[in-house]
Amino acid sequence: MPATLEQSFMKAVFHGVIAEDMIFPFPETPKEERENVVLMLDSVRRFFAAHVDSAKIDREHEIPPSVLAGLKELGLFGLQIGSEHGGIGLSTHSYLRVMQEGASRDSSIAVTLGAHQSIGLKALLLFGTSELKQRYLPALATGEKVVVFYASANRDETVFSDPDTFDIGRSPNEHVAFGGGGVHFCLGANLARVEIRALFTEVLSRLHDMELAGPVERLRSNFINGPRHMPVRFRAH
Repeated sequence: MPATLEQSFMKAVFHGVIAEDMIFPFPETPKEERENVVLMLDSVRRFFAAHVDSAKIDREHEIPPSVLAGLKELGLFGLQIGSEHGGIGLSTHSYLRVMQEGASRDSSIAVTLGAHQSIGLKALLLFGTSELKQRYLPALATGEKVVVFYASANRDETVFSDPDTFDIGRSPNEHVAFGGGGVHFCLGANLARVEIRALFTEVLSRLHDMELAGPVERLRSNFINGPRHMPVRFRAH
């Protein structure tokens, strides 16, 4: 790999380089973690089979408190946090294996656990001082606190002179949906645009007279924006 590229497989892909030496041979679960991971996978399977109703979660847009409590008891909010801070201390490979098992059963739970342990506590885990880790990681490991540190977006002090003032007339005021660019731009944004365009192209080509049939109920979220429920009507052709 060229020395100018960072040691990241995906970074290299965007430079037109397939860095095979970084992914082969495929990593295996460390020997010292294998027994623990097998037990965890079995616990995850049994818990999801007994307590998780994915269809209900999708319908109600909410993970039941009892399910969240069970996830906390299993230690799934602190998979990579060391035991000295109350976590399990898995390697990246073992963490991903456990997350894969959960994601295959319910994507909403996987996103909740994944966000908490990536754009949530990961920066603290990698770069936090000993004092900060001791102060915050124990509560994050148990799931007592669940966090996501989201980008500044429209409150970016490097772009706006008064970032915390609500001013719809300020300039510049670029649209930041699907990621506003920069190092954290969503890799799935282009795929999402293609999928949405294909969906609406096909729907609207068949349903020319579609119209609203009631009030639109929007999501109440600090993370994403969109309709939660939007009734429509149309004539059958």
